[in-house]
Amino acid sequence: MINPVPLREARGEPRYGGKAQFLGMLLAAGIRVPEGIALPNEWLARVVAGEAAALSELHDVLTGLRFPVAVRSSAIGEDSRHASHAGIFTTKLQVASIDGVLDAIHEVWDSAPSSVDYRARVGMADPARMAIVVQEMVAPRVAGVAFSCDPVSGTGGVTIEASWGLGEAVVSGLVTPDHFRFDVDGALVETTLGDKSLIVVPADDGSGTVERDLPEEQAAARSLTDEELVAIRATTLRCAELIGCHADVEWALVGEDVFVLQCRPVTTVS
Repeated sequence: MINPVPLREARGEPRYGGKAQFLGMLLAAGIRVPEGIALPNEWLARVVAGEAAALSELHDVLTGLRFPVAVRSSAIGEDSRHASHAGIFTTKLQVASIDGVLDAIHEVWDSAPSSVDYRARVGMADPARMAIVVQEMVAPRVAGVAFSCDPVSGTGGVTIEASWGLGEAVVSGLVTPDHFRFDVDGALVETTLGDKSLIVVPADDGSGTVERDLPEEQAAARSLTDEELVAIRATTLRCAELIGCHADVEWALVGEDVFVLQCRPVTTVS
């Protein structure tokens, strides 16, 4: 039986899924990634079934993490070069307890059937086999996504999108983020400020997240300095180098440090 492992040790996409494997690779290479654990598919089936030994093991592996945590899907075949599954499976943020993680595991597991139509469109006939990543939460001032190329054409340099607070506001389309583009030589050639009138932050009780309106002045202000953009660009290119193809990166800026929350191939590029 394959057991849970620290995220930095997750190897083998058929066991832990693409998300866990990529994050483990980045951690091993020295990229800042929130610490976590990788929960493999067969072992998770025992947890979902309520097997006492697996539930005890889950408690043991979670006690080494700092709460709150994020519980994310890492299904087999997810975040591959041919299928991203982005936005299909459930993600639970700011989970504050071990019991909360167990509830989140059930929600993520139960979201697997929602991928049937998408998988059929991309030529994946088999049902999704769910693995899961549990990661310590970080509290960013700014977060967003970055691509090591133009995500549509596959040409050009790095593209970065950013907004205030947790990156959920960007990846869920709740705001129009700031948009920055570097050319292939590393020059910043495009800056378009978005309407960042909403921020996603941890709830006051420490469990879950809430959406809050921002003052007009902050909503319109530029979210990243040139120096911060350069650091995010460098991290994005390093991620692409490590995974061996153009990278789609979810990042969070905590102080001066760029953390990678997720990293997957840019699936629109052949």
